[in-house]
Amino acid sequence: MKKVLNLIMLVTFMTGTTAIASIGDDARAIGDGMKVTMDYTLSVPDKGVAMTTENRTPVSFIQGSEQINPAVQAALYGLKPGDRKQVVLTPEQGFGVRDDTKKTILPKGKFPSEIRQGMILEDSMGHLMTIEEIKDDSVVLDLNHPLAGQNLVLDVHILKVEGTQPVRTKISTLATKM
Repeated sequence: MKKVLNLIMLVTFMTGTTAIASIGDDARAIGDGMKVTMDYTLSVPDKGVAMTTENRTPVSFIQGSEQINPAVQAALYGLKPGDRKQVVLTPEQGFGVRDDTKKTILPKGKFPSEIRQGMILEDSMGHLMTIEEIKDDSVVLDLNHPLAGQNLVLDVHILKVEGTQPVRTKISTLATKM
């Protein structure tokens, strides 16, 4: 037993993890290391809904792991399943301010024939860009995110908050092999 406790202390020290208390999911408040599942609707005031998980798969992430926008992450601390919250984001907190120098011109032949002005494209790395202008032989792309420069309103509905089990399972597996 002493070897197992020493192993637990060593693994905890080396990984920087701590044990998570086992309590019912309904009582869990969002904190670092918790797996959060939520629905959201992102809107632009006076322009309507930009993105939503309504009637789709909810989004899940680990709180505190920088998987989501930092301003949104900060607003979620302490919420519990069933809670709803509205988060207002400035352009700086959202997709950044518009930068009019973030434009590029490419040959029109690099694009499919069905392109049109205002169309949003996605590159191989997942970056969004907008076709700003189509000329006779070239296309002007705006490389700003389509929501850059916009105030945004994010409505969230917390569906589930779960503890993660990073070390507990691994330690029990290691202990049985000793």
